[in-house]
Amino acid sequence: MGLMGTIWQRLPLSPAMVYLPMGFALGPSGLSLVALDPYRHASLLTLLAEIALLVSLFTVGLKLRVPLSDRMWRLPLRLGIVGGFLSGWLMARATVGLALYLRQRYHQALGMEEFLTIGLIAVSYGVAHLIHGVGFIAVFAAGVATRRIEHKASGPAQPAEVIGAVPAGDEPAVATDPGKAPAYMAETVLEFNQQLDHIAEFVMVLLLGIMLSEAGPSPEGAVLAGVILLVIRPVAVMVSLLGARVGRAQRWLIAWFGIRGIGSLYYLAFVLRYEWPMADKERLVSIVLTTVTISVLLHGISATPLMDHYHRQARRTASHGKG
Repeated sequence: MGLMGTIWQRLPLSPAMVYLPMGFALGPSGLSLVALDPYRHASLLTLLAEIALLVSLFTVGLKLRVPLSDRMWRLPLRLGIVGGFLSGWLMARATVGLALYLRQRYHQALGMEEFLTIGLIAVSYGVAHLIHGVGFIAVFAAGVATRRIEHKASGPAQPAEVIGAVPAGDEPAVATDPGKAPAYMAETVLEFNQQLDHIAEFVMVLLLGIMLSEAGPSPEGAVLAGVILLVIRPVAVMVSLLGARVGRAQRWLIAWFGIRGIGSLYYLAFVLRYEWPMADKERLVSIVLTTVTISVLLHGISATPLMDHYHRQARRTASHGKG
């Protein structure tokens, strides 16, 4: 997979579309090299899915280079992002602010962005749970706050422009430069977190394929996937966006591209930890795995073509506006 990074950028496919059949082939319906009992290992699966979700949410938050006063934030708020945000925001402001202070004033706390990332995710999640907040949203907020610190310091310039070329061995000088330190920290944290996100995606989708290989596809899951993707989600999104200043193309993109299946796997593993009839558990596992698999395949095939089409339309509209 590490040798195929540039290939994915040119293909209308997502890496998950390779991980999934790979896992299926390794499972009982294929080569029978790996067997995973989701009922006996429900606690482990819950933990793995939880970690994958936290890493993904922090990465998403760190990529959002938008001030909180921007109208864009009204959409996620209307789609259900509530609670836990404040604790994650405050933890990130305090942690990242302290690290930057130590770097710029005393030339301390240099390097080890990997531990800063993991620690910030863990602390934000833990504090949110202590105050009975939503840990997942707290971690997302921590990512947003980390990026906000960089954005306020860098202004309209992109982080790469602020940092400039960094000769080998000059990293400490850039990390302690008052004008570059926030951008350098945000980008190094993002780079590390993206690698974690890729690994988490690989692990979870591979496990999805292995479990589907054992549980088998479900006709009920196929029907449910069609209803969710073509009816329930579009209707829910359209209702949520009533009165919002969102173009028709954006509305349909939001309606089509839902959250990744990691969330579904997390909640599936979570409920499997409890005692209830095995026949119902097996039915639910097959339905959920089939639904997530169809989502991975359809979204993986359509993501690149649809986004390319959207960007072409946006550029065409912008050029007509200038003309």
